[in-house]
Amino acid sequence: MAILSVGDGPAFWGLPASTFLPVFAVLAVLPVVVRTLGPWLLKRRGGGPHQPPGPVELGFLTGGPARATDTALAELIANGRIRVNSTGLLSTTGDRPPAGGLAAAIWASVYGGRGTWTVHDVRAAMRGHAESGRLRDRLAGDGLLVQPGPVRALRRLAMLLLVAVLVIAFVTFPDGTFVLAVLPAGLLWALTDRPARGPARTTAGEAALRAASVTPGWSAKEVALGGLSRYPDPAIATALLSPPPPRKPRRRWGSGSATSGSYGYGCGSSSSCGSSSCGGGSSCGGGGGGGGCGGGGGGS
Repeated sequence: MAILSVGDGPAFWGLPASTFLPVFAVLAVLPVVVRTLGPWLLKRRGGGPHQPPGPVELGFLTGGPARATDTALAELIANGRIRVNSTGLLSTTGDRPPAGGLAAAIWASVYGGRGTWTVHDVRAAMRGHAESGRLRDRLAGDGLLVQPGPVRALRRLAMLLLVAVLVIAFVTFPDGTFVLAVLPAGLLWALTDRPARGPARTTAGEAALRAASVTPGWSAKEVALGGLSRYPDPAIATALLSPPPPRKPRRRWGSGSATSGSYGYGCGSSSSCGSSSCGGGSSCGGGGGGGGCGGGGGGS
């Protein structure tokens, strides 16, 4: 084990202390520089010409897959392709999904949920969905987002450099000074270890968000920039933001169940849901407007 000596005596690999200490100081801060400066340089890289991002793209730039999912869901609700009841349960209309993209994946998921899914279920399903990955790659290709691969590579490199610094300090300094030698590097690492807020936007992505924030937009764009609380219809916004209802155990066929009123579907208060043909898988609304008993399927 090489021990650092006082003065200009041999320290490590035969280097005098006056040479080794500055070199070690540079090595100690190098992991922090790589981890902080590297992603910053990646964000400064400009992208090529691209179309102005739409509402779903703006949602991804603002809050990643979750906000993009909320935005696409808001579009589907505004277009009448998905309906939400007062407790936040979602159901589809029609039998065919929208044409491609994240909206089609959301519609198919809600359709498969057969009236039991909320926005929380949709977010969870879309978090690792292939459509979310394709949307991220498209934004990265347009120069609006930083690809996660290079960022992860820089973090791994910074971690390897930090381990190298710890090993060099351990084999160089006596036990009493080892902690003092690595303490500055450890403090710098801890102070700069901040979780990323939102997706890694490039300067072009930041400019696109600033431009979108000063131009008027409709419901989906408002959701993209401000979340579901910005949906123009307060009743729908409240329903979407409501906590997920507790999952009730399934009853046997023919027992029936009841849920609260809905926006656009369900059994009206004037219908005789108690003794009508509402089957075991259906749900009878208590406060909706129309008559008839809603089926348990995804479409209506």
